[in-house]
Amino acid sequence: MTDTKVSADADGKNWQTVSPKYADQNTSAIQNDLKKLHDLTSADNTTATKTDIEQARKQLQDDIKKVDDVRQASVKTADGAVATVKNGTNADVKNRIAAVKAAEETGTKSAIDEAVAKLQTADATVVPANVSDDAAVVAAKRAVDDALNAKTYVPGDVAKAKQAYDQAVANAQATLRTVIDQANAINVPANLQNNAGDLIQMVTDLQALANQTDTTVSALRTALTAVQNRLAELNAMNQGGVVDGRQGETIVDTNVVTPKEPGVAMAERHESRATAVTANKTSVAKGAVMAKSVQAIATTTTAKQAATRGNNTAVALNNGASVAKTDKQVVATTANTPKSDADRIHDMLDDAKVNKASINMTENASENYIGIIIASLMVAGMFGLLAAFWRRQKESEKEFQARINGDK
Repeated sequence: MTDTKVSADADGKNWQTVSPKYADQNTSAIQNDLKKLHDLTSADNTTATKTDIEQARKQLQDDIKKVDDVRQASVKTADGAVATVKNGTNADVKNRIAAVKAAEETGTKSAIDEAVAKLQTADATVVPANVSDDAAVVAAKRAVDDALNAKTYVPGDVAKAKQAYDQAVANAQATLRTVIDQANAINVPANLQNNAGDLIQMVTDLQALANQTDTTVSALRTALTAVQNRLAELNAMNQGGVVDGRQGETIVDTNVVTPKEPGVAMAERHESRATAVTANKTSVAKGAVMAKSVQAIATTTTAKQAATRGNNTAVALNNGASVAKTDKQVVATTANTPKSDADRIHDMLDDAKVNKASINMTENASENYIGIIIASLMVAGMFGLLAAFWRRQKESEKEFQARINGDK
């Protein structure tokens, strides 16, 4: 009987130790069991039997087990929540896991449930790396943390903050997908393939970045902008523009002659001009020689005609050169035999005919060779010299004609 009473007293003390874990539950049945057990083991109770005390102890243990079973259900849930955490390396999540473990040791069912709820919310609102640069997401996450860390835990406030966070993340992810699609859609145009190695590599790197799970919109947009700018540069160069001091035609079309350096181009122009001057001088010299040949031919033809005349006038040609110049004239010496007036008039008429023939021969010869001279002088840029020569020739012919007319 004494041992039974001692055991009953121990049951009462044990409950006092663990009772804080069940403070959130209805423990009135346990309190009734303890009171009854206390009455049965009291020194004043002389009628209580051993069986009565053991039955009272069993009832107490059964009622304690009931509330403990409720708490243990929360402990089990907590263990499962810890085991299924997705972001166990996150600092806030680690702290939440520690809080759950502490609640399991000494906390009530409610405390355990709150710790688990906070852990799950914290784990679910760890900002994904690929939207960590989104301002709306950052702000929403801050609101969630404020609700979780409030002095009084209000599940409704936490739920509302988490809903806003989820929407912000969804919006950011949609934006990210759009930018990823833009990056993956970029191709290097065919007309730039051969001369855009750097652009091809940039596109490759951009698309590799787009397919990484932690790529942010800001990082992707930076790379995308760089690719688009480079593509715009190459397109401008493809149209003959100059970018960064580089001529577009030398980049997009390897068949285009590379522009020469300014110094080389200037030297070549000077050389070309010097060649042209030399050609002009050569053409002038050739023209002068050709003009002399024409004059010689005309003079020789006139001399031959004069030599074949069937009159008594002997025409003296000094070394085969006469007429064709204004300061030159045919020197004719007559025979020492005196002539009558009729003979002299006849001779004058013959001289006029010969002079006309000479003029015609000279004119024909001149026209044949002057064409050649004109072509040569025009190439050399000396058309003015040819015009002067032509005017001089015509003046000589007019003077000849005037003399003939005067003789008549």
